[in-house]
Formats: sequence, C-alpha cells, structure tokens
Amino acid sequence: MPLGLGKKKKKNKDSGQPDPGAGAGYDPYAGQPPPAPRPHHQQGGHHAHAHGQYPHGQHAHHHQHQHDPHQQTRPPKGSVDPVPSGAHKYAPSLSVKVVDVGGLPVNIFGLEELSPVLSRSTAARPPEVCVIFHLHGRGGSAKNEEHIVRQLYHSLSQHRNAHEGRAARPSAGRSRQRGETSQFTPDSDAGEREFIIVSFDARNHGHRLTSELGQKSWKDSNPEHAKDLYAMVHGTARDVSFLIDLLPAYIFPHDERVVTRWACTGKSLGGHSVWAILASEPRITVGVPMIGCPDFQRLLQDRARSNFLPYGPPTVPHSLQALIRTIDPAAHPHYGSFDPQRNPFWGKAICVCMGALDKLVKPAYAEDFLKNLVVSEPDQGQSHGSDTGTGFSRLRIFVQENCGHTVTEQMVDVAGDWIFRWAIQNR
Repeated sequence: MPLGLGKKKKKNKDSGQPDPGAGAGYDPYAGQPPPAPRPHHQQGGHHAHAHGQYPHGQHAHHHQHQHDPHQQTRPPKGSVDPVPSGAHKYAPSLSVKVVDVGGLPVNIFGLEELSPVLSRSTAARPPEVCVIFHLHGRGGSAKNEEHIVRQLYHSLSQHRNAHEGRAARPSAGRSRQRGETSQFTPDSDAGEREFIIVSFDARNHGHRLTSELGQKSWKDSNPEHAKDLYAMVHGTARDVSFLIDLLPAYIFPHDERVVTRWACTGKSLGGHSVWAILASEPRITVGVPMIGCPDFQRLLQDRARSNFLPYGPPTVPHSLQALIRTIDPAAHPHYGSFDPQRNPFWGKAICVCMGALDKLVKPAYAEDFLKNLVVSEPDQGQSHGSDTGTGFSRLRIFVQENCGHTVTEQMVDVAGDWIFRWAIQNR
C-alpha cells in the first residue's frame, strides 16, 4: 500500500515463516476461521541451445545471515533467511514520496536523492533517469516489501560506487543523506543513469483490497483462485504500462529530467507479473522475476492436480485457458526465435531468481521455457556478461540452494548487480 495509507497488519512474530509480503505462501488467517466467501462465488517449435539445463555452478551456497534482534526463533535447518523486515537495515534515510497518478497512489524512492537541476541556461544537462518498478507478492502490499526496495536501492548504490571507485563519497542515486547537496558535473556521472524505485499495491491488495478471499488459493477455500490470480498478474502488467505512460509527467512536471530506461523486479505474484510485462511491454528492457513463473498454464495444471480439481470449467474456464494461450509468456509462438521482429524478449536483459526448494512456484515450471528462450544472438565469449552460463550475456538463471518460496538478501543483491549492469551503466 502507499506508505501511510490503509490498515496496518499485525507483525508476524514467527521468524520461521515468511513475512506478510512473502506472497502466495502467506496466510493471514492461520489459526482463525476463514472469511466468508464472496457472494458472487459459485461452487461448482522452439530453438534449443547451450542453456538447456540450469547452469552448473549458478546455485548459490547457503551462508549465515545476520538476524533481526527482535526475532525469537531461528528458521528450520536447511532453510535460507529471507530479507529481514521491520526496522530498515538498508538505506534507512532514503526519501519516499507518495504520488497519486490518476487515482493510483505510488511510492517513489530516491526522488530527493537525484542530482539537483540547475536553472541557468549554461548548466550541464542532468543525467538520464532509470525507473525501476518493484512488484510485491500475493497477500502482501507495497508497504510489506519496503525492506526489499530499500535493499535494492542500497545494492544499486554499492555496485555503482564500487564501479566508480568512490565507495566513501555520497552522490546522486547513491543513498545520499536527505538534505545533503550534490552538484552534477559532466565528468562525474558521464555515461550512467541515476535511478529511482517505484512500488504500488497490486489489485485487490493494500489500499485496493476488495476481497481477502480473492488473495487466497484453492487450498484456502477460494474456488476462484485461477481467475483471481491471473487477473492480478495481468492487471499489474497493465498498471505498469499505465505508469510508464504517465509517471514522468507527474514527477518531472517541468520536463527537467528524462526517463530513458525502465526496469522491473517482482516477488512471487510480482514475479509472475514481471514475466507478463517482459512479454507485453517493449519499454521494459530489464527484468528480474524472483520466485515467479513464465508458464502459467503449467503452474495452474500442477496446482489443480495437487488439489484434486479438474483443469477445466468451472475451476479453469475455457475462456481463461484461451486467454492464457494468447498472452502468457510461455505461450508466445516466437519466444525462441532469433527474429527481433517476432520475439518480444529480443534485446531484453533478464535475470531469473528461484529457490531450489520452492514447492509453491517450482523451478521445474519454468524449465522448458528457459531451455528455449532467446534474448539475443549467442555469445562469442567476448561479452562482459558471458559469465551467466546460459549462452547469452543478457540471460542469467540464478537458483539458490536450500531456499524455498522466499526472496533472500542474496537474490536482491543479484538483482542490484544485474540492473546496474544493464539499466544504469549500459547505454
């Protein structure tokens, strides 16, 4: 939800469980009677190449994270700690501004940290801007995942500082303290963009909540799960396109800055939406789907099977199946094509983050799609990104060992490195 708007949720005291922003695995009604159902509910040929398997050596090794001092218990053995919530560990002084864009409130992180624009006509033109959207998980809100946004901003700042060799020098887009000035000079940031991060509540979440049951799954007694989930995925993708159209006019009313790059990250439900956006929105050129799925049909089929439900009406109506076959990323007939005019993923930089032990959004759901996905011509071993192990510098598959359906600090740092490389630094 926009910061300061809507109802506050109770803090999750069990540190062994995902926080309320953990997406599809979170149940705010655990141990309580489920809410009443909504009144309207009725019961009732691709090219294969070098990255055919998840790259060997890309799995992240488990390492110990520092815990929040307020946590009472430790996660189960073999699990990986999620990004800590609560008091802000990263970028605590980062500015946040709520902007109402045509009735959709959005949170803008880092707007005050951009270099000031000098009014005199002889002043150098300020750096271009990259806008990064972060999309939250099912059952959460933008507020629940503010800690992820702040860590992502911190990570981007650290990668940028390390690249420039000025880790100790605060400057625009580098977690500059509020109130501290920073003068842009042509030599200081030449060739790099500054950045802001934008978050907002998904449909039927946060301040846009209309039905708590609509956030839940078949397992949690929501018979409309397939329709509700895909509506939120598809609706969020539409919201991002809407914001790309209008956000610059709201935050730069004097045309004082120019947005030249758009990127997107997302967790769980938000990760599904990142895939939908990458397939449908040409202006999003860099994406990091975290614990999300590009093959919605495969995800729904497996969930229906595990809940002893038919993959057909009324659980999954034929009209919904037809929509999925029309717009789903894995259903696109040319995602494995080397023709830039046909392949919607061509030229985009995509970093896929998954948990090896994820039982909710299983890595296997995406395996066939990722085996055949083409984003550019294959590397010839000369690209700075050829270390991805996929055969493409613009495609990385990061599978974290000992990790279930959660977003970890390591995933967020991987996202920061990727976005810096392809959206901040890359021209």
